[in-house]
Amino acid sequence: MMKNIVLIGMPGSGKTSFGKRTAKELNMRFFDTDSMIVAREGMSVSELFARKGEAYFRDRETEAIEELASLCAEAGQGGIMVSVGGGAVERDRNVEAMRRIGFVIFLDCSLYDIGKNVRYNADRPLLSDRSKLAALYKKRKPIYMNAAARVLKNKGSYPEALSRLLSMICLLGISADYCVIGDPIAHSLSPLLHGTAFARLGEDAVYRAVRVKPIYLAEAMQDVRSGRLRGLNVTAPHKFSIVRHVDELRGDAVHSRAVNTIVKENGKLIGFNTDMEGLLLALRREGFTYEDHNIVLLGTGGAAAGIVHKAVSTGAKTITIIGRNIRKARTLARTAREHMAKLPNAAPKPKIRLIVHDFGTHSETVRDSDRRDGKMISALAGADILINAMSLGMEGISEGFTDFDFLDALPKGALVYDLVYKPNETELLAAARTRGLAVANGLGMLVYQGILADELFFDRKIDREALFETIYAKLHNAV
Repeated sequence: MMKNIVLIGMPGSGKTSFGKRTAKELNMRFFDTDSMIVAREGMSVSELFARKGEAYFRDRETEAIEELASLCAEAGQGGIMVSVGGGAVERDRNVEAMRRIGFVIFLDCSLYDIGKNVRYNADRPLLSDRSKLAALYKKRKPIYMNAAARVLKNKGSYPEALSRLLSMICLLGISADYCVIGDPIAHSLSPLLHGTAFARLGEDAVYRAVRVKPIYLAEAMQDVRSGRLRGLNVTAPHKFSIVRHVDELRGDAVHSRAVNTIVKENGKLIGFNTDMEGLLLALRREGFTYEDHNIVLLGTGGAAAGIVHKAVSTGAKTITIIGRNIRKARTLARTAREHMAKLPNAAPKPKIRLIVHDFGTHSETVRDSDRRDGKMISALAGADILINAMSLGMEGISEGFTDFDFLDALPKGALVYDLVYKPNETELLAAARTRGLAVANGLGMLVYQGILADELFFDRKIDREALFETIYAKLHNAV
């Protein structure tokens, strides 16, 4: 499925270095048109200009670009990365051929940074001195902008620009059919999860993990919207903020306002949330459910929003939200109450309690209509299920619980469920286990939400339990 990329831009903008690096990272073949010409003519670009003139060089450049276009068209070649000379865009014929090759990306480097990168009199025949650079930059930039399908701003940080280029290629659907976005993302098991599922389901598709910083989320979603990517999963910290970038919410995402799965449908981006149903399926596998039970939730992020919504919808008796951020906690409680107000009159309406607790100092503020029963210890004493939806204890996160004395308040029959799945047993789960409590990590939820996402991706029903066993065994060995 892999398609092709053509990099355009001024000399010194990094086309060749970025092209070589991204091609290596994504296992693509790399071609540089200047290098092709030099190899065939047996002399450098500057020598060609001096001996045979610029027109001769431009003709050879056109031949090289059209040769690559023919290679892609005739053989159906995919996975090719091409860097073209800075002046190639000045011929419309070249631009047309580039577009036949694949996505054209303009590496937009500032005039200042180009000036630092260009080696004058070193194979740059049109830039023999600095005075010519500004005029050439002014002339060509509008042409680059018009020729390109996407623009990548190279602001002088090589690692940052490289990361953006790699993510752009994935999100455009060049090197992937599906992906997961988040920040950080290196720890994600999603590629292994979905890769295993795709193989078992007989789906010929590629799935990748893509780091997208919050400041680049809008640009990333433009790539998704304009490219060939079929769908994506969303993880922290984007589950809430991604909502403004989709065209429609469906299912559990409507009330939770949190999205973890996006599919393309008739050109529109549709947001879903499979976390909620995934966790419910995982809890049922452990012999627990929300219905007529007391739920205590640690956390106020995107996953927490989904859990609260599902607990409200499925008839929980009480839902106690314990968070560290008062603003997020209030927003989550308000959303839950708004959803609860829309339930049918006959539907059970759980009591929502809100407690702001600092797990470092153990100071807390009660935000509850019934202040006599608002302390965390009181809430835990009546809990059937305690769910940790915070990142505390996650591998790679330095912050953690200072102690676990609060677990002593839980009844012996309670389940402690930690959404964290790496490490396999967090300190929270280990502490709960020593107290004789039932425990489970988030791996089951991860597997189920992934299977539900695949049902949306492929618009088909899946034998969930059979696939669960296959994926869970694969992921459990990887944690």
